[in-house]
Amino acid sequence: IPTPEEKSKAKDWVETHSCRAWKDGWIFIDGTLILLFDRPHWYRKSYFDQKCNYSLSVQVCYHLNQA
Repeated sequence: IPTPEEKSKAKDWVETHSCRAWKDGWIFIDGTLILLFDRPHWYRKSYFDQKCNYSLSVQVCYHLNQA
């Protein structure tokens, strides 16, 4: 479990290197792949996974301060 100081440093890094709105959120990547029916027309190599399929990876962003 990260200390409060480690959490603060991580939040500052997220704010400076990505989207400011994500600073107080947590991002979980569970590794679930959603297979695509066909290869995408644009950037098709980006969707080619280690199992030789075209797929998307599931990502969830949860903001702790939203009511």
